[in-house]
Amino acid sequence: MLRSICGLIFCLLPALAYTAESSNPANEQLVLSFSRDLDQSFRSGTLTKDVAGIATRYLREDFIEHRAGEASGRQAFIDSHLRIGAHITPNPNYEFARVVEIMSKGDRVILLTHRDHNPANPSQNLDLYIFNMYRIENGQVAEHWEAMSTPLN
Repeated sequence: MLRSICGLIFCLLPALAYTAESSNPANEQLVLSFSRDLDQSFRSGTLTKDVAGIATRYLREDFIEHRAGEASGRQAFIDSHLRIGAHITPNPNYEFARVVEIMSKGDRVILLTHRDHNPANPSQNLDLYIFNMYRIENGQVAEHWEAMSTPLN
């Protein structure tokens, strides 16, 4: 019995070591902070005031956006969120996106979140799962991919 357990542990050690080495908690925290800061700006209605600072802190200037219909670059991100922010008012009942899962490997971070309401239109009830993948370079987001279970209006 002891021999079987030792054999199992010996077989699993390389897989456990690989998993531990491949995750990147610093990159995961960067993505969580970026997401939380954007959500807080939506909640407080200060997106137009905050977005340039958030983008400068978290996004590379040459940031690549892979979401359909969105332009790449830090300034394009700012411009897009300024347009969105023009329609946002403070909402103390705004619900932050719930983190379902976050995982990383090397320079990639995958964040799966869930929303019950559209942040741009809180009266719109949703059952929305959002898949985001980020590539991190030198402590900033270099690329972003996104897919949603339900499109936002």
